[in-house]
This record gives sequence, structure tokens and C-alpha cells, in this order.
Amino acid sequence: DTSYLILGDIIAADPLGALDKLQKPDALENLTREFYRKRLNQLKSRIKRAAIFSTISIFATKMLLAFAIEIPVDKYITGQFSYTTLGFSILLPPLLMFFLVLTTRPPNKSNLELVIMEIMKIVYRSEQKETCEVKFFKKRGLLLTLTINIFYLTTFIIAFGFIWLALGKLHFGNLSRIIFLIFFSLICFAGVKIRERAKELTIEEGKEGFLIFLFESFFALPFIRVGKWLSGQWARYNIIIILLTALIDMPFQLFTEFLEQWRYFLKEKKEEIH
Repeated sequence: DTSYLILGDIIAADPLGALDKLQKPDALENLTREFYRKRLNQLKSRIKRAAIFSTISIFATKMLLAFAIEIPVDKYITGQFSYTTLGFSILLPPLLMFFLVLTTRPPNKSNLELVIMEIMKIVYRSEQKETCEVKFFKKRGLLLTLTINIFYLTTFIIAFGFIWLALGKLHFGNLSRIIFLIFFSLICFAGVKIRERAKELTIEEGKEGFLIFLFESFFALPFIRVGKWLSGQWARYNIIIILLTALIDMPFQLFTEFLEQWRYFLKEKKEEIH
């Protein structure tokens, strides 16, 4: 839809004079370059803002969970508290988020020429019609489907097991590892969504290297899938509020209720004396 977005910008900027400009190929090409650069600058600005605000958001949320849950549990229950581990636990998720967004690249310069060609095709329609090939996925047999599902499950186990063991080497407690894996999955999914958003002006097909394909297929995909599921649950149930209610608010309410009942008990005993 890139070509139609740019055409819409051209027409919206000057609705009355747009028809005359569209009839002149040179003028249309110059306008396409101008409005494409405007949208490209807006896209770059959104990517920078996403890098800043998403990093701050992840950092603030991780700090809240660390002080509300991780530190008390590691310090007073499991006895696995460490300032070095705490530093890794707080800093790694926002740094990962910042890195994923910062490495998101806008379209290449060659993409503009393709946009111009597509707009020319739309405005100056030719008699020759283009054909688009639609590819359908072949139906898989039962044995192949079972094999693929087992292989897919294996990648999940390997990916999460690798991170789990690596965190163990950094002396993370079990609770801290679980929280880190949740954040890691959410960050991977958010990074993918931001990268997809950065391709909104892209027409040319991106070429992925074999190593990137292997990394995304065998390591990143399990975390992205889990992050997608978690983000849906997050929006539906607000997991942070549930965790804080269960681990902080609920024990405090029980303690308050105990004190209230103890006060009534003492009052009853005093009345029995009198």
C-alpha cells in the first residue's frame, strides 16, 4: 500500500491542483520523492521514539518487579541474593529492547525508485495487465505433520533451556529466571512488531541470509511465539496487577484482617473480665 499512501499525501496536500500535477510525469516524480522523504523522516522519528519509550517502559517495569518480588524472595526466602545478579536482571531486558529497536533499519534508497515506478503504473495505466502468482501451502501428511511438530517442540526446549542454563551460570534464582524469560519473550515479540512497522514503506523484497534464517527459526521463533501469547494475556488480564495483588496486596490484606480479628478477640476477653 506504499504507493497509495504517497498518492494520498500528494492529493491531500493540494486537492484542487492535484489533477494537473498528476498529468505531468516529471512533476509527479518530484512530488513522489518529496512526500516519500516526509513519510520516511516520520518513520525514522517513530523508530527513535519507540527505542526510547520502550526501553524506559521495560526498565521501569523490571525495576518494579525486582524490588517488589525478586529481591524479597532471593534475599529472605531462597538466600540467593546477589547485587551482580540484580544488576544483570534489571539492565539486560531494557538493553536488549534498545538494541532490537536501534538495529531496525528503514527502507533502502533503491526502494524509492520502485515506489516511483509503482505510482507511475497506477496513474498512467497501461493496456498490459500484470499478473501476480499466488502460492498455496501444500497439505502435509500425518507423519510429516507429526515430525514437524516434534521438531518445533524441540526448538522450544533447546531455546528456553539454553537461556535457563545461561542464567543459572549468572547465579539467577528460579523466580528471577522465570521473570527474565517472560520479559525476554515479550521483548522479542515487541521487537518483531516494531521491525514490521518499519517496513510500512518498503516495496522491495527483503533478502535474509542463511544464518539469520537459522537464528530466527531455531532460536528466536519460540520466544516470539511465547511473547505473542503473553502479550495477549497481558492485555486481557493485566499480569502485572495480578502478580502484585497476589504477592503484595493479598498478604497485606490477610495480615490486616488478622490484626483486626486479634483486636476483636482481645476486646471480647476484656469484656469477659468486667
